[in-house]
Amino acid sequence: MQVVMMKSALAAAADGSELKRTYAIGDSFYALHLKLTPASLEKIRAHPYVALVEENQAAHANQVCNQQNDVIWNLGRIDTHDIDLVDDNYKYSHAGQDVDVYIIDTGVQTTHVEFGGRAEWGASFADDGADGKDCNGHGTHVAGTVAGELYGVAKNATIIAVKVLGCTGSGTYEGVIAGIDWTVTDAKKRGRPSVANMSLGGGKSTIVNAAVAAAVDAGVTFVVAAGNENTDACSRSPASEPKAITVAATTIVAGANGASKDRRASFSNFGKCVDIAAPGQLIKAAWIDQAGTPPNTAYNTISGTSMASPHVAGVAALVLSQYPKFAPADVEAALYDVATDGVIDLACSSFSSVCPYTPNRLLYTNC
Repeated sequence: MQVVMMKSALAAAADGSELKRTYAIGDSFYALHLKLTPASLEKIRAHPYVALVEENQAAHANQVCNQQNDVIWNLGRIDTHDIDLVDDNYKYSHAGQDVDVYIIDTGVQTTHVEFGGRAEWGASFADDGADGKDCNGHGTHVAGTVAGELYGVAKNATIIAVKVLGCTGSGTYEGVIAGIDWTVTDAKKRGRPSVANMSLGGGKSTIVNAAVAAAVDAGVTFVVAAGNENTDACSRSPASEPKAITVAATTIVAGANGASKDRRASFSNFGKCVDIAAPGQLIKAAWIDQAGTPPNTAYNTISGTSMASPHVAGVAALVLSQYPKFAPADVEAALYDVATDGVIDLACSSFSSVCPYTPNRLLYTNC
């Protein structure tokens, strides 16, 4: 199957092709999802209205699984510039009220106690037969980090589940684009400040990047995970899209003198396509129901740039709660203006010429 991006709203299909779905994101992105024979593929590729033909790819949740009990260091780290002042308290003013945050992921267990009735189901584009349900846990954890009452950043934000990854944590770029398309349409209907978080990724895709760019142009702030391959984020999508806010993961380690310091997590992607970093190792948040746990009360502690990205999405919601007229570029500038600069040990290998160019910005709530 191919996803075909059009130069305009006009599209032509060759004989033998099957139209699966159409997309129009904002005023700049028009696409078709087609099933093509080799002959019809060449006809479509040669058509003057076709800008690009790209094969559908797999997308995966950017998660590294670890477990540790009662880890809440992440919220304490983002509310101070000084690592020596990190404590068990999380300070914030605006809490994301009247802001919608779209979780484009595996779905969200909307009934979890962490959400207090602020989470709702939006749409499903994963072919796992489990519409309306997070059967993986990843999306619920991401949502809990964005807006959970106990372990979340923006504790009054509204969560909207957009399922594009299935029970295994995988999906396709076609499904991701469908989720982006739906998100932009829904955000326009609601008419409220909106943020979208995509803690997912795969190989570099021009069409996925274009869809994200069009969504940002339409007014939705997009925050995405840098990826977990310990490589250049510019080789991944949507991490390589300049209009998205791409997030690397950090942890806290003991320095040579025993003092604590911030360090890029060993798995986190890096490079000039990264925009900002946030805690991403051993993050505790909401989880789907588990055997032996009362319904809607499960938690899990996991790691990945998937866990870093929702911290930034949460702070973006805090910004929009205070400044609801901000465009995505204004939100991005606000995050960068107050970020803690120059404190991250990037832990670059001598074999990487790209890593040293990673922006050294750590997320800060500005409270």
